Amino acid sequence: MNPGSTAKPALRTKTCVFCQTRFSCGSGQAVACWCNQYPAIMSMDIQHDCLCQECLHKVIREKTENYAQAFLAGLTDGKAAKKLGPATAPMEGIDYHKDDAGRYVFTAWFHLRRGKCCGNKCRHCPYNHINVPA
Repeated sequence: MNPGSTAKPALRTKTCVFCQTRFSCGSGQAVACWCNQYPAIMSMDIQHDCLCQECLHKVIREKTENYAQAFLAGLTDGKAAKKLGPATAPMEGIDYHKDDAGRYVFTAWFHLRRGKCCGNKCRHCPYNHINVPA
């Protein structure tokens, strides 16, 4: 692209290192890449590069579940999740799931990002319902 040009750079085509699927990457573009909607918990690994949306979703879901389990086991204080702040656009499978009745059920990860018990007796509250009225 020429200096002073108003044309947007083209999306790059990448190959997922896990499943070999080819996908479009908007990293470094004028418009944010689709991966920016995910919690920023992945460390950059030059050897692995980017993952496709399906693989990234799976890896982040596993990492958030492991983080919540570590919190419940007393192995982390939860500050890293709280530092991210509440999810502005909760993602199914990471921040919530739907139960058999179709109700939205927030995950322990979602609550850890909030940083405190909301007092609503949530199913996956990692704070032992400390703010639920007796």
